Amino acid sequence: MSVTPTSASQARSFDGIAASYAANRPSYPPELLDAVEDITGSPLKGARVADVGAGTGLATMVLRDRGAKVVAVEPGPEMAAQCRLHLPDVPVVIGDGNSLPLASASIDVLTYAQAWHWTDQRKSVPEALRVLFG
Repeated sequence: MSVTPTSASQARSFDGIAASYAANRPSYPPELLDAVEDITGSPLKGARVADVGAGTGLATMVLRDRGAKVVAVEPGPEMAAQCRLHLPDVPVVIGDGNSLPLASASIDVLTYAQAWHWTDQRKSVPEALRVLFG
């Protein structure tokens, strides 16, 4: 079953509750990143990672804490503001998985945490390949 593409406004639908989302959403367990390292065959420490659909930065934070060089990509300005507030040392750019604001072959690992379903895979898959491999 394929996911129906959503509009840009739907992907930004959490903006109105960004502060509440940041205050109440649980984080990710360390085992998740253990699995990412197992799948990629590389440690996250030192890896260039883009956290797409970063929201308030929950996954971004655990990636950063694991030693990754993370950039957060978030379509919603209010969610991005919460990410910047909680992670002032992490670059945050406005954008989405369908048109990543990142250079070709500039990223080692892409994460989408709970945001992949907000993308149109006909656009996001080629974009992911572009920023990973050029």
